[in-house]
Amino acid sequence: MATLLNPPLAVGSTVQRAGFFTKRHTLGDLSDGRELERRIGYAPGTLASGWYLLLMIGRPPGPDEFSLAGFSHFSGGRVRGHRVVPGEHVEESLRAQSVDVLRSRAASARDFSIAGPQQLAKISPVLRCQVFWHPDPNPIPQWQLTAPMEFLVSAFYGGFK
Repeated sequence: MATLLNPPLAVGSTVQRAGFFTKRHTLGDLSDGRELERRIGYAPGTLASGWYLLLMIGRPPGPDEFSLAGFSHFSGGRVRGHRVVPGEHVEESLRAQSVDVLRSRAASARDFSIAGPQQLAKISPVLRCQVFWHPDPNPIPQWQLTAPMEFLVSAFYGGFK
């Protein structure tokens, strides 16, 4: 069975990416791939061949450019998302509890930064991740871009055995 690889990236280049993102400081020690897998919710071994740190540049997303995705224990932004039959999306769950999702997105957007330790970030594995599961008991906040935004390929980490 062939291993699926993401296209290689060049450190210092910029890329357009959508999908899940968080804040840089929540990722912890970027040199510890196993811990990073647990925090993000990747299956063990996903980062074994290495990963890139992508940092959002240009401007942070506005409230209409992302969805709330809870914390990394909500795989795919879904309640109990790591299960065979995942629950509802985080935003659906919030609406069912009479939470104003648009107002919550606006509050998140006001707190987004593209500089410093709270800079918005993504981890891009060398291996294409196809399995997500429940991470350690210290999940990190996550949001999901609905359209690509610009990221700097900040660093490459070589993986582990």
